[in-house]
Amino acid sequence: MQDVTVSTTADTPPWRSWRPGERVVVRYRAPDGLHDALGDLLRVGPAGVVVRTRRGEVSVAAETMVAGKRVPPPPPRRRRDAPGQPAQSPPPLPPPLRPPPSPPPDRSSSEGGDPHTTWFHGE
Repeated sequence: MQDVTVSTTADTPPWRSWRPGERVVVRYRAPDGLHDALGDLLRVGPAGVVVRTRRGEVSVAAETMVAGKRVPPPPPRRRRDAPGQPAQSPPPLPPPLRPPPSPPPDRSSSEGGDPHTTWFHGE
């Protein structure tokens, strides 16, 4: 992972250089396993950070941080229909494929075989 910040010195951990308003991801250890907090950084302090995620504010204590980094802004959201406006219908489906042509009628003899072979019975 590029630009990963983990505590490398006892003096100043790298995440302390982050500034509120930056978009970050922080991986932290919780009793039930590892979790990620992705969002806007609200606060940075010696005790940890607070990140505003899509689900709300997440406080991450310094001693639980495993890794983190600054990340680019989120991709643009897809346009939704405005409230009170009828939903746009999806584009029409293409016409169905035509079924394959019917096979030619079986002209083989009642005994089966290649229809291009003439069968004969000797006396």
